Amino acid sequence: MKNFILILSILAFIIWPLNFFRANPQLNLEPQTIFVQDYQGRQLILRNINLYPNVYLARLFQNKAVIVTNKYFNNLFNILDLNYYFFGSHPREVVGGLNYTRLPLLTILPILWFLFITQHPKKKTFLLSISIFILIISFFINHYVYDFILWPFFLLFIFYGLEDLIKINLNFSTIFSFCLLIETIYELAHLIS
Repeated sequence: MKNFILILSILAFIIWPLNFFRANPQLNLEPQTIFVQDYQGRQLILRNINLYPNVYLARLFQNKAVIVTNKYFNNLFNILDLNYYFFGSHPREVVGGLNYTRLPLLTILPILWFLFITQHPKKKTFLLSISIFILIISFFINHYVYDFILWPFFLLFIFYGLEDLIKINLNFSTIFSFCLLIETIYELAHLIS
């Protein structure tokens, strides 16, 4: 059964790289950080300065550092959004970005099971590692190009989540694995056609 879980996890995860290369074959992989000068960001700060009652408060809360921190937190919260992985960021698609479904919808159950319920000995190591990668990826403007770095972590989350579900209830996990297999085959067939 463990081999079946591994095969099912890998099949479910093949969708992410296939969608990545199918979505835009002429993708610009050149790293672009959030520290580049942004004309629109500066104009937004100049506009927001007028909202404060005096100059000192405006300079405190609206300065050039606000541009970088806003970009960073927008990227960080976009990467942490489950909608980004399971629904292609719909309805908040990124203009010029890769808006594709990275994971089959049913994989959300083993991922959440692993994150919140499973008591795995390596869970803290996995979460620390993925947190470090997420914090680093958030420094790129085109973070949607580099999110494939998170692929092995999600694969492990799915694998260990399914493994724990099987230990708890074999009937449920068998039915769930069969449904996940059908959804994965459907998604792969959709990609190939």
